Amino acid sequence: MRRKHLKTAKKVMCVGMTTLMVFTGMPLEMFRSLGVEGVYAEEYTVEDATYEYEVLEDGTVSITGYSGKNTKIIIPSEIDGKKVTCIGEKAFWGCSSLKEISLSEGVTEIGAKAFNGCR
Repeated sequence: MRRKHLKTAKKVMCVGMTTLMVFTGMPLEMFRSLGVEGVYAEEYTVEDATYEYEVLEDGTVSITGYSGKNTKIIIPSEIDGKKVTCIGEKAFWGCSSLKEISLSEGVTEIGAKAFNGCR
């Protein structure tokens, strides 16, 4: 009986790993052509700041990452014509140079540990 369970577990793991390899190696354009939203990150650069973001199902934007050395940041109200509504989990994690941030009115959600490691 145990061997049967081990074989089943191995099959499930193989299918899972194969699926993971297929989807992680899939170009962004393929996700977009399938109409899959929120599974890929894009970048938006303004001045010396680069924001990573994803488009959510409702067509708004969640900022998922940041790179830059600015001490003061103003979160844009829109990115590529889409309203910014969310600061994602750990989006600014470890940005030790960050001292001040201004949020636009449209931001209604801030993810867990979004500013962890900031001063």
